[in-house]
Amino acid sequence: MFDLIDKIANFFSDLFYSIEIPDFIKDIASYIVVFAWYPIYAIPLFLCIGITWFIFRKKITINYFDITILILPWLTWIGLLLFDDRGKSLSNIVEAIYLGLITGFLIFIRCIFKNKFGFFPSIIINILACSVAILLWKYVPCLPE
Repeated sequence: MFDLIDKIANFFSDLFYSIEIPDFIKDIASYIVVFAWYPIYAIPLFLCIGITWFIFRKKITINYFDITILILPWLTWIGLLLFDDRGKSLSNIVEAIYLGLITGFLIFIRCIFKNKFGFFPSIIINILACSVAILLWKYVPCLPE
């Protein structure tokens, strides 16, 4: 019985190792895997948003620019990473955690201003969060695995 299982395993192993996968399929697969990293950014961000909501829940209203901060800094960081990874390894995924925490802190700062200035604080916070994403991509060195 174990010989049969071993033969089947060897057959599929030889079959899959002999197939040449085109480069564009490998690239598409890597992009899909990279987008699965969003929760690594989102979990710290939503923890900060939860704390902020608990403190400011009756004093603030949400606008469209507040919603864009949930994904725009991450898209900026991941876009730069896909464009030029600068030799970074999987250990550099901590940049997403830092980006989520910093973005959550910026949302907290935005809530301090309440709605006094309209959309202006939300736009500034979006610009600052995207700038932080660029700075993290540029200045965090390649971390060893």
